[in-house]
Amino acid sequence: MQEPYMMMRRVMVLFKAAGLKVPAVTRGEKLRLLDVWVARYGVVDAAVFLAAARRLMGGCYFPRFCDMDAAVREEQRRRKRMAEGIAGAQRADAGDREANRRRVQVLIESLSKRRL
Repeated sequence: MQEPYMMMRRVMVLFKAAGLKVPAVTRGEKLRLLDVWVARYGVVDAAVFLAAARRLMGGCYFPRFCDMDAAVREEQRRRKRMAEGIAGAQRADAGDREANRRRVQVLIESLSKRRL
């Protein structure tokens, strides 16, 4: 259960390092914000969440929930497309090999008929 808290603390530190002001003043408010983030994004894969946070670090203000939701969704879509693209490319390569074999076989047969 500590892993989501560690991830969220790391993201908070990254936002602070980027110069974004955390919208919490007291320690209690910061802990409450951390709890809300863990409740909302605790189930998201750490790599996806960190990539989304890095995308938002270049902003002018601390990201709102709608900004973070959109960045997480976009990162998940991007990773899904990459995975599908890799799988699709592997399937396409296998299909192309079969098609190439058939074309080569037809070419060999046509060339052998010419010589006879």
